[in-house]
Amino acid sequence: MKELLMVLDSIKLSQNIKALVITGEGGFFSSGHNLHEVIKFSDTNSKKVFSTASEILLSYHECGPCKVINTS
Repeated sequence: MKELLMVLDSIKLSQNIKALVITGEGGFFSSGHNLHEVIKFSDTNSKKVFSTASEILLSYHECGPCKVINTS
């Protein structure tokens, strides 16, 4: 997930990239959060994962003119 954040940060600085298509592999790809599961998080690692995932979602909106498309 940290690698995805780095890619999104570099896209914010580029005027040449018009779209980013993100695809998933296996059973763990998600383009959002299951909020019912999030409120059950109690351990530190789960909270870190949720925090990083939230950063990614916010970065999608900060990509400027670049459109982010999630497929699975």
